[in-house]
Amino acid sequence: MCPTFAALALDRSVQAGPVHVPVQVRPDAGPSTELTLPVRQTGADRVVVLADPSLPEAHLARVLRSLESAAPTRVRWLPAASVPGEPPADGARPVPDDSVVVALGGTRVIRAADRLVRPDGTPPPLLRLPTTLCAMTGAALSVAGRLSVAGRRGAADRGLSPGSGQGHGHGQGPATGPGQGPGSAPVLVRCQLDFLETLDATALRAGVWGLVRDVLAVVPGSYDQVAARLRRGGRYDAGTLASFLALCLEVRARLLCYDPFETGPARVLHYGRAVARALRTSARPGALHHGDATALGLLAAARAARLAGLSDAACLDAHTDLVARAGGPTALPTGIDSGAVLDELLRGSTGPRPPRPRAAAVGAHRVGLVLLDELGVPHLEHGRAVTAVGADVLRAALETLAPAPAPTEPVAVPETQAPASAPTPAPVVPGHGPGQEPGQRPGPGGDSPLMSLGRRAPESR
Repeated sequence: MCPTFAALALDRSVQAGPVHVPVQVRPDAGPSTELTLPVRQTGADRVVVLADPSLPEAHLARVLRSLESAAPTRVRWLPAASVPGEPPADGARPVPDDSVVVALGGTRVIRAADRLVRPDGTPPPLLRLPTTLCAMTGAALSVAGRLSVAGRRGAADRGLSPGSGQGHGHGQGPATGPGQGPGSAPVLVRCQLDFLETLDATALRAGVWGLVRDVLAVVPGSYDQVAARLRRGGRYDAGTLASFLALCLEVRARLLCYDPFETGPARVLHYGRAVARALRTSARPGALHHGDATALGLLAAARAARLAGLSDAACLDAHTDLVARAGGPTALPTGIDSGAVLDELLRGSTGPRPPRPRAAAVGAHRVGLVLLDELGVPHLEHGRAVTAVGADVLRAALETLAPAPAPTEPVAVPETQAPASAPTPAPVVPGHGPGQEPGQRPGPGGDSPLMSLGRRAPESR
């Protein structure tokens, strides 16, 4: 990060269906009243701070100094991992009725705070203080998980099933109504850029992928401006980071207004996520960083759309270029088997997860993914931004991301022995059928010859 922050402050808001979420972007902590006033306005008698043990002590100390001037404050630590069969973790226990919750941490903390409820099952007032760029551009700006918790409680109060759709404008997602009052959405989302000073370049880069996804899938008109500001090294000044956050906020405000549950047009916010999740599940611990998996998920989705004949070479090249400008990977790390990733996609992950959209299982050999017809235009099937993608297309898309084989050492030939003559190999044309060597990737925009697509991919759009 740069040594000094520019004097900047942004105040935005996101209208997500029935709720309004104010968002502040600040270079530093600023006046303590900006944090304590929203706490006092909730009428809560105490504050529960949900945080991760890895949170830097300086961040926690600054926040506690402000909050303790508003109400008695205690810290609840989020466990490193939950163990099946054990009692509920400390982070999942109900909070007192008179509490306001402050989520201080990254994506995992933000999502855990969404699930916190009072003893009667209703969600308490919530403030989000994301401390990572990934959370600032993603989970902190989403209300789907929070509304789902409130919707389930409201449906239970009215004797409805959570997915009945009654009370919801589009008939999708949990029912709305009672329970989705002031406590169903964050009271405030506050993004302090000085929290990012403790992050290394890899962690900062992981937060840029949400921006890259938004540009590719929603606002391609900002492509050139964002491309010029991306840095392979992952280091950005405060002004650039603020501009990234402003664009992500604009995208969320546009999509969540009529689709707060992210099941309709806002489903595009999950572009590349299913493949990224399958990559992380298939990788050895520590073998694939969260951000790298997200970047590879975007590339795999773009390649799948190209192979399925939905998008053209220019769309694929735009993905490759933007990911490269942000310093992302272009191939799977060694040790990750594309077949295992495909199996994970087809099988789906098991175990409890927070309520959020996932890849739709549409058949034994197909997976529902978000794909693009062109930049900013999601492909629709039956009016939904979810495409049934066959296993053959997915396999080919993943194989194009396989790492190139390591070069073999040449065999030394004794000087007294004449080298055996070898037949002249046929010329290799990348992406054009039998002449392509195993493991060789097609050139930019080239079609893979691994399966019959049924119809030709468009040459241009």
